[in-house]
Amino acid sequence: MKSEVTRMKVYFIPLPSFLKRLLKKVLHQE
Repeated sequence: MKSEVTRMKVYFIPLPSFLKRLLKKVLHQE
C-alpha cells in the first residue's frame, strides 16, 4: 500500500495546475 501511495504522489506532483483545469472542465461538462 505504501508503494501505491508513493506512486500517486509521483503522479500528482507534476500535474497541479493543468490537472485542476482538466477537473474543472469535467465538472463543467456535467
